[in-house]
Amino acid sequence: MAKKQTKIFVLDTNVLLHNSEALRSFDDNEVVIPFDVIEELDSFKKKTDETGRHARQVIRTLDALRVRGNLSEGVLNEQTGGIVRVSFACRDASAIQMENMPDNRIIATAWTLMKEGKREVQFVTKDINARIKANVLGLTAVDFDKQKINFDELYSGWKEVLVSADALNAFFADKRITLEGEELFPWQGVALVDESNPKHTGLGIYHAHEKVVLPLAMQDMTIFGISARNREQAFAFEMLMDDRVRLVTLIGQAGTGKTLLALACGLDKCLHQKKYEGVLVSRPIMPLGRDIGFLPGTKEEKLESWMQPILTTSTSYSRLARAMTTTRSAVLICS
Repeated sequence: MAKKQTKIFVLDTNVLLHNSEALRSFDDNEVVIPFDVIEELDSFKKKTDETGRHARQVIRTLDALRVRGNLSEGVLNEQTGGIVRVSFACRDASAIQMENMPDNRIIATAWTLMKEGKREVQFVTKDINARIKANVLGLTAVDFDKQKINFDELYSGWKEVLVSADALNAFFADKRITLEGEELFPWQGVALVDESNPKHTGLGIYHAHEKVVLPLAMQDMTIFGISARNREQAFAFEMLMDDRVRLVTLIGQAGTGKTLLALACGLDKCLHQKKYEGVLVSRPIMPLGRDIGFLPGTKEEKLESWMQPILTTSTSYSRLARAMTTTRSAVLICS
C-alpha cells in the first residue's frame, strides 16, 4: 500500500518544459498536473529545441503511468513513492477563471485543491507573474530551482593562499614555491597573499607533476591588443596558452571576456605560433528571443546573424575562416 502523501505540489507547464524529470523531484508527495498543462505540452511537443524534447519526455512518462492506473485518481510513481495525478479541478473555480487564459485555469486548479483543505498545497512555477497571482489568492507559490547553479559552490579554478612576506619574496626570486599542507588541483591558479600586507600578492599555477607553484608566464603579455584585466582573466590566459592543458572550460557571467580570451588565444596559436591549422567556433543556434525565422542566402549568409557576437568584423573574419579549411588539427572554442 502506498504511503499517505503529506503535500500536494501543483506543477505549471514551464516547470515540466524546464526539466522533464520534475515529476520525480518531489519525493513521496502528490504531484498534480492541471488539465491545461497537458494541452500546453501537446503544443510544445513538435518543437525541435530543448523545450520540445522535455515536452515529449513528460508526455511519454504520463502515458506510461496511464497504462498502470487511472491518472484522474492518481498513479503511484514507483521511483519516488509519490502519486502523480492529472486534475480537472479548476472547473469548480469559475470565479477566478478567465476565458482563453490557461495560466489562470492552472492557478485555479491549485486554488481549488487548497480550498478543499485536505493537505498543504504548493503551486510550483517558474513564471514570476504566476507566483504573484497565486500569492494574491492565498496560495503558496514557489520556484522550481532543482537545476539552479550556485556559482559560489562551483570550482573556481583558483585559490587564495596566505604566505609570509619572506615566502612571497622567495617565490619572486626563485620562480617557484612549494605549499605544504595545501590541497591543490592540477593546473589550479594560486593567488599568493602576504599575510602581513594583503596588497602584496603574486599569481601562479600549480604544476602537479612537480608539486610546485610556478609564476604565470602570460601575466604581462598582450595578444591582439588584449591583456588580462584581473586575476581570473590572467589564469584563463595561462590555461588557454599552455599546450599541456588540453581542455579549458570558462564559466562566468556575460561580458566577463570568456569568448574574447578564447578566440584571441586560438587565433594566436594559429596565425602567430603556427601550432594549429584552424579554429573551430561552435555555438548553439537557438534564439534567446523571437526566432529570426528562415533565412535566404548561402550558408555563410545564413550563419552571419548567429555568429555576429563572435566575428568582430564579418569581412576580415570570414576571409580568415575561408582560409582555415583544413581539419587536421584545431583549437575548439565553445560559446
